Amino acid sequence: FGPPVGFPVQFRVMGPDADEVRRIAYRVREVMLRSTLLRDVQLEWDEKVRTANLRLNEDEIRRLGLSRADVSQALQTVSAGLPVTQMRRGEEGVDIVLRAQPAERLALEDLGSVSVPNRAGAAVPLAQLARIEVGFEDAVVTRRNRDISLAVRADVIDGVQGPHATRQLWPQLQDVVAN
Repeated sequence: FGPPVGFPVQFRVMGPDADEVRRIAYRVREVMLRSTLLRDVQLEWDEKVRTANLRLNEDEIRRLGLSRADVSQALQTVSAGLPVTQMRRGEEGVDIVLRAQPAERLALEDLGSVSVPNRAGAAVPLAQLARIEVGFEDAVVTRRNRDISLAVRADVIDGVQGPHATRQLWPQLQDVVAN
């Protein structure tokens, strides 16, 4: 009679190291996938997203008469857009935004060719001002009591209650945790 539950069967894997938590959660998921009492087995989070980190060359930026703000503004213009003016529509102000084409905004491979204008009006490619490190990182990481937490969850088939399915899985899951 309590509040609704998103998934009737959930096992939470917790620890300080995200890779180890993920490894154990995969093993828990394998055990749950073999169960005939469960369906729609999934991880609470797991997807990594592509990221680009810039390591700015401060000396080169200063030598060319630029600032970090100049680099930031050039990247803002290419990615999300930079408001350049406003136009009135009745009583409402509408921003006019300068931005790159959609295909250019999402291409991390082309990030080094973004032009950063200097004070003299010349364009300097971003690759000359920064080292671009493209990688992957977790988009979402859940924590409980400061530990990384990854829930492995599932729905039950018709006619089965969550506690019954959990009791069936528990002996197999104890082996996963022990190893």
